[in-house]
Amino acid sequence: MHYLYRHFDVKGILLYVGISHHAVLRTAAHKNNSMWFPEIARIEITNYPSKEDAARAERAAIIEEKPIHNKKSGPRKTNRKGGDFKFNERMHEQASPRAQRIIALRKAGAEWLVIAGQFRISPSRAQQLYDAHVGDAPAK
Repeated sequence: MHYLYRHFDVKGILLYVGISHHAVLRTAAHKNNSMWFPEIARIEITNYPSKEDAARAERAAIIEEKPIHNKKSGPRKTNRKGGDFKFNERMHEQASPRAQRIIALRKAGAEWLVIAGQFRISPSRAQQLYDAHVGDAPAK
């Protein structure tokens, strides 16, 4: 058996879609590797008879459902047009309250070090949260 799993936040927004032979173990691995892991409020798991079937379902889900943290459909691909940065308001609305505050501070001109200090996180973590919802952020 192979599994397709979907991670949702508290508002029901689809965060991520993936496949695995062990969906629960793979979800646990996201805890160490995915900055959006704390946003997960609900997980849906669907089983498929083969890896190929699960992979087809995953591709279709990414294209049709547009999870915000899958690299193939996430904000970095959708927030750029012609190389010029374009802020996507929908992404801002879907951001966690902490990410929304980071976005607002950064748009107001705050330095990464100042933002990081307010949230007791590293400057690179603050930038990761910003990038996940807005796109590539110029370093200051």
